[in-house]
Amino acid sequence: MKPFHLVVPSMASLIISVGAIAASQTLYPTEDIHIADVGIIPVGTPMQELENHQGKLEVEISGVQPVADTRAIFMSDSQRILLAALLPQASDQLQVGSSYTDAYGNQWRHVSLTTTVPDQVVDSQQPLWQQASQLRDKACAVCHAAPEPSQLTVNAWPATIRSMGSRTALSQQQLHLLTAFFQYHAIHQ
Repeated sequence: MKPFHLVVPSMASLIISVGAIAASQTLYPTEDIHIADVGIIPVGTPMQELENHQGKLEVEISGVQPVADTRAIFMSDSQRILLAALLPQASDQLQVGSSYTDAYGNQWRHVSLTTTVPDQVVDSQQPLWQQASQLRDKACAVCHAAPEPSQLTVNAWPATIRSMGSRTALSQQQLHLLTAFFQYHAIHQ
């Protein structure tokens, strides 16, 4: 099959001005954010704005993580939407809340991470999902009908995107955006 090349408008057109951000609102990165000594915050992750520091935003990310594995923060134990992929040294920066056991006997704990991110954010996920929908319609439809997010569960989409994404000319960043789109709109069981 011939590689498919897709030209997508720059995410820079989606970035909002930091001065326009009201305090304590939810913000979403327009691309994966790599933070030294913390890790990666994926595109579309809900972050609560705490403070604005001249083009840098102090934000909080809240979720859960397995007690035995502190490398990630997820939206919930049953909805494995990745909110942050953490470096080992980032565990010192976590605020740890209560622990609990899920239906399968796995130990989880509530956590939050406060960090500083660049101002490449939007105040709604909608522009990100519009971008992802265009990617899906053009890239996926080359070989088959464009899939609907509700065709699979939240936890099934990452492996599906990895598998199918290797057959496209989409960048890793575009595949991450598609993964987020499908997960946030998937079947929640």
